[in-house]
Amino acid sequence: MLSHYLKVAIRSIRGTPLTSAACVLTLSLGFACFLTAYAFVTFWSQAESSFPNSDRTYVLTTSIASRGGGFSSGVSTRSSELLAEYLRIDFPQLEGVARAVPIGGETIVSAEGVGDRLAAVAVDGEFLEIFDLPFARGDSRNALNEPRSVVLVEDYAARLYGGEDPLGRSVLIDQSVEATVTGVIREVPEPSHMGRSSAARLRFDMLTSMDVLEALRSADPARQPPHWLMTPALTYLLLPEDHSLHAKELVGALSAFVTRRVPDTILDTMSYALKVIPVRQLLVGDVDAALFPAVTQASVTGVLTTLALLVLAVAAVNAAGLATGKSIRRARELGLRMTLGASRMQITLQYLIEAAILTGAGLFLALAAFLIWRPALERLWGADLALALISSPKVWALVAAVAASVTFAAGIYPAILSSRLMPRKNAGILGRRSLPSRSAALLVGAQFAVAGFLGIVVCVVLMQNATLRRLGPAAHDDRIVLIENRSHLTGVPPEAVRESLGGIPGIESVTEVMGLPWAGLYVNLLGTAPAGPEVPAQRVAARYIGLDYFSVFGIELLAGRVFEPDRGDDVWGNDRPLNVVVDRELVRRFGLGTPPSAIGKTLYIGSQPIQVVGVVETNPFSLTVSEGMLYRLGVGPEHQIAVRIRRDDLSAAIERIDAAWASLAPGVAINRHFIDDLFGGAYAPFRRVGLAFGALGVIAMAVCAFGLLGMATLVAGRRMREIGVRKTLGATTRSMVLMLVANLTTPIVVANLIAWPAAWIAGQRYLDLFGSGVALSPLPFVSTLVATVLLAWAVVCGRVVRAARVRPADVLRLE
Repeated sequence: MLSHYLKVAIRSIRGTPLTSAACVLTLSLGFACFLTAYAFVTFWSQAESSFPNSDRTYVLTTSIASRGGGFSSGVSTRSSELLAEYLRIDFPQLEGVARAVPIGGETIVSAEGVGDRLAAVAVDGEFLEIFDLPFARGDSRNALNEPRSVVLVEDYAARLYGGEDPLGRSVLIDQSVEATVTGVIREVPEPSHMGRSSAARLRFDMLTSMDVLEALRSADPARQPPHWLMTPALTYLLLPEDHSLHAKELVGALSAFVTRRVPDTILDTMSYALKVIPVRQLLVGDVDAALFPAVTQASVTGVLTTLALLVLAVAAVNAAGLATGKSIRRARELGLRMTLGASRMQITLQYLIEAAILTGAGLFLALAAFLIWRPALERLWGADLALALISSPKVWALVAAVAASVTFAAGIYPAILSSRLMPRKNAGILGRRSLPSRSAALLVGAQFAVAGFLGIVVCVVLMQNATLRRLGPAAHDDRIVLIENRSHLTGVPPEAVRESLGGIPGIESVTEVMGLPWAGLYVNLLGTAPAGPEVPAQRVAARYIGLDYFSVFGIELLAGRVFEPDRGDDVWGNDRPLNVVVDRELVRRFGLGTPPSAIGKTLYIGSQPIQVVGVVETNPFSLTVSEGMLYRLGVGPEHQIAVRIRRDDLSAAIERIDAAWASLAPGVAINRHFIDDLFGGAYAPFRRVGLAFGALGVIAMAVCAFGLLGMATLVAGRRMREIGVRKTLGATTRSMVLMLVANLTTPIVVANLIAWPAAWIAGQRYLDLFGSGVALSPLPFVSTLVATVLLAWAVVCGRVVRAARVRPADVLRLE
């Protein structure tokens, strides 16, 4: 019996090669999207699986907020360094407590005349007990228990010491602290939140014992000592193997721990909350933070899975529509089979077997497509997708379940529809109402509702990305150079570098800057009156800058003045208000009127008065929501140098900068970057979002285009008799084409209109992430509607024209 079903199914597929090929292609696209999304989700879910203790390792999270409601840090996976010692005392059940504190991503390390810059992290000795790192040399458990000890990643050990054994050799860190190499490790297995991949939270080329960081702080006054409100550390907690302490119990006890250990001077003004999360959630949490910086509720795994399932659902509905269209040609066959005794169950089973064959073919093509584009995706996202699919035992069971679901969805509708037709209607010419038009229109409408939603969201994402590129340095500030100058290493204060570079030909302006224009901000609590219970302060960003900052970064002055070198009152003094420059958004937020009317207004940081002397345009480089910004004149040893160069003298000016630096700090190589390159790295996550949404949108549109073939076949076949009668009564081919096109266009237009509200909400939430967001105009909605309608017309044109040109005699001769 099964062989008979298979023979009939293959004969049916061979009888309609184009429709069957379209069905296979749409299913393959849907499966390919699902497999790719699931590979990413699986990769991120396997984080830390190479470490035996990962299932019982947790990371401490911190949430700090002012009791007046003006400031909240949100939930951070960083914590104060001071907590670890008290955790060891108060929770003796914990098998391990270890801190990891970044020393610096460009730490200067030298050994035996060879120097390099690398990412260094200081850790407690218990770190190696919690994480079984892949040691190539040294004691994997005790390598960092000795004073002033260092563990190097293998390739950096080779750079510093050549082919010789580095164990026991000395290394000089930041030209001030000498340590001893006690271990060498290989690359940390992926996926992991640590190591050297682009997605790693704890990136390192060198691990040091914690006393190395303490020595560096002693040698450099700019390195601040640990504080309860400073949270630079990742604090790892290893729960006991005998389950004597569970994560929920630990979280419940942390509230009393905070009350007991955090000083009252902090708890009187700030709420301080501690919780824990599994270490295996860190990697995907970092991906979420990069792609959705202001919406912590959003999850990249959830978004990817949802969108991929939507495309797969569209493909399944499409396959059902194509199968329904094919059923028109098989109406007489089905009628004869039912007349000869075939049951509805047998007809349904026949359709399901045909759907299973097409689904299997689509899945095979999807696997081939996945293998083709996998290398490009891995380079873009830094994820080993093949490993994710192969190593997960649940993958193929899930794929089989999804394939079965798609088979059922693609085969059950045409099966039930055809099995319910009366034999007397199928045995003759197909009547006008033999297949319900509303159901077919609903199938196509559902596809285009999803495709329209994705199309609008794609347009919004691409428009916002274009705005970021236009406003960012990559477009109009590609001649700004940022020079790292850590004065405690170079011995040259930022003011000296600024003075030396200011007289170089080809340089337009020089300034000091703490961090990049889109990062490195302080947070101040600002109010319109001195802080108090009845005057809640609001959170604003603050930036300490040098002279000529606005000139270097091209930020427009709207009113008042900027900081001037001959104005002593721009520098803060106890006997007068602090002069500040604010941006347009802060003026609007605090109700200061227009930019000119804000000049001279007084605001308060706590009880300290500040006076507005200038208003500038809102930071054009902001990648996230702007809550207002104030600029304060102030330069410290942690400031870097930013230089604007004349475009017609770029190469020569760079050479002069290098020469000037060599004269200032002959023992330290210059570390400079064009700011547009740095912006490109910050912009990369948003570009990835655009590519992902764009790919899904294009695939969804392609699936819908193939689905229209089934709709066109269904409509044309169902109305063939009507067309013959109309043409007999004088209707022209042109009028028939217009009638059929209108019938096909109506469900597409309605589906797009239905998708508009959901697309507006999704687009607006995405734009709310950005300080320089575009306005959500009707353009994405109208353009998507026009594009889908034009696509529909292009796809069905040939099928509709062929149906409209039918000769009445060919249709009506059997009546």
